[in-house]
Amino acid sequence: MRTPITSIVCLTSAAIFAIASLASAGYDTLRDFMEALVEQGQVVGCMAEVTRNGDVTFLDAFGSYSPDSETPLGIDAVVRIYSMTKPITSLAAMILAEEGKLSLDDPVSKYIPEFADVKVATWPDGAAKTRENAVMRPPSRPIMVRDLLVHTSGLGYRFSVPPEYESWYANIWTKATTLEEAAKYMAAVPLVHDPGTAFLYGINTDVLGRVIEVAAAQPFEDFLQERIFTPLQMDNTGFRPSDPKGVMPIVRRSDETGELEIEGTHFAGDEPSDNSYLPLGGEGLYSTLHDYTRFCLVMLGEGELDGTRIVTPRTVHYMTHNHLAPNIKAGDLYFGMGVSTSDAVQTAYGPRGLGRYGWGGAACTYFFVDPSQDLTAVFATQLRPFNADLGKAFPAAVLESVASEEATQP
Repeated sequence: MRTPITSIVCLTSAAIFAIASLASAGYDTLRDFMEALVEQGQVVGCMAEVTRNGDVTFLDAFGSYSPDSETPLGIDAVVRIYSMTKPITSLAAMILAEEGKLSLDDPVSKYIPEFADVKVATWPDGAAKTRENAVMRPPSRPIMVRDLLVHTSGLGYRFSVPPEYESWYANIWTKATTLEEAAKYMAAVPLVHDPGTAFLYGINTDVLGRVIEVAAAQPFEDFLQERIFTPLQMDNTGFRPSDPKGVMPIVRRSDETGELEIEGTHFAGDEPSDNSYLPLGGEGLYSTLHDYTRFCLVMLGEGELDGTRIVTPRTVHYMTHNHLAPNIKAGDLYFGMGVSTSDAVQTAYGPRGLGRYGWGGAACTYFFVDPSQDLTAVFATQLRPFNADLGKAFPAAVLESVASEEATQP
């Protein structure tokens, strides 16, 4: 039985749980995968929502809300989505590009003047690669808005840059209280390479949030609310959760006991503790399964959902195709505008999922959209550090389930 996702918006929690039990019939491979994660102690709890042809076909949660509580995890739990913020910010930038309020080929310094003085850090031959020995030179060309969308600016993260750059990238914006201040701190860190010459996953989309703020002449968080969250009825998505005590705790594996415990760096007591709710476009949002599925559905719908158009089909197509030049590698990924595109997964019934796109978040949230099968899928738990293998296993389980369901249909 399938239930249109648009009907869920106005339902009570009890009705949503009733729908979940009906929509989740089948999908044995996905269910077994998620149950095993809990039973084997890999996660405290996890949840997922899958749609096909615009209808919910799987919606369920397994395990507990917290390692300190036996309260079952519900499908309506709020989670920090970290880098799953990036596709939303990227869509916001493309809204402004469609309206002519920014160009992808604009220099970032047009919106953030401090980026006119950005430098590339290099070292003389034979010199120790210390901060003191670094020689700063101008980049070969300015960073463009396009570079922020595809991570070719030369800006990285502390975990993605070579060791000699790490000290610059530690705690970049901890002293900032506004996005404007944070952008100035980001402009002060050195580039690892010249813009446009390599892929380096980094703080690009956080910078992009400030670009959007300036181009729209409106606070970034207000722009997202007005142009994306409200039109799509993403009522539980934002940079500050309406009830911080209702956010699913982030956990880590204890070095001493090997058991999962609440991660004190990002969570203290019963609410988030790791930031001042800066509206960071690369990592700042909180959301729910249902809300993020709404975002996936507007992308699947080529920019339109329930009669509300956010961007044109041409823009969605442009965003969701590879934009890296043949000589620029991103590991085994292809990268579009805020999303990666993926090769097919081999199922027991043949390859599935060619051309799907998606991304993940630092606390092990993942999503993908598969236009070829009219499919969206969102998975959430709250586990650090990020687990790339889990991010590959989830789409494999979904696609195997879909292939199996199709094979057994009369």
